Amino acid sequence: MRSKWFAVSMAVVAFIGVGSQASLAGASSSSAKQLSLFKKLDGPFSDADNKWTNALSSLSSKSTVAQVSKPSLDFVPALKTFDAGLQKAGFTGNIATEVADVVKLNGKLVTMLSSINSVSSFRAALESLFSKYSPVQDALAKDFGIPAGDVVI
Repeated sequence: MRSKWFAVSMAVVAFIGVGSQASLAGASSSSAKQLSLFKKLDGPFSDADNKWTNALSSLSSKSTVAQVSKPSLDFVPALKTFDAGLQKAGFTGNIATEVADVVKLNGKLVTMLSSINSVSSFRAALESLFSKYSPVQDALAKDFGIPAGDVVI
């Protein structure tokens, strides 16, 4: 059975990545176009995100640094590719600012995933990062014109 900290960490892991249920209903033409582009970039990223999430969910609080590091390091290239796509996509207005925030947060995540020194520091870093993704998720959903729960970053 996973301990409480690992369950919290897994909630953070599940929070990262764009939700596939986001719909275009209620979005303006411009925001619908940008949402469509955002979701297109998310397609390949979602597979890597799901693989990372599944790998970490099979671990426990007694897992070693190596067991946590391996799937995390495997996930880093997908994060970098996703961020590069976001930066090149040409988002405009508030969405461009929010996408830049996502890229900054993902940069912090890449740094964290690239240097896991202890399982407890990994947990603490995920918990800290979790609180920073939520406001960006809400802002993106608002600007895309969809419910907040339909965009998960």
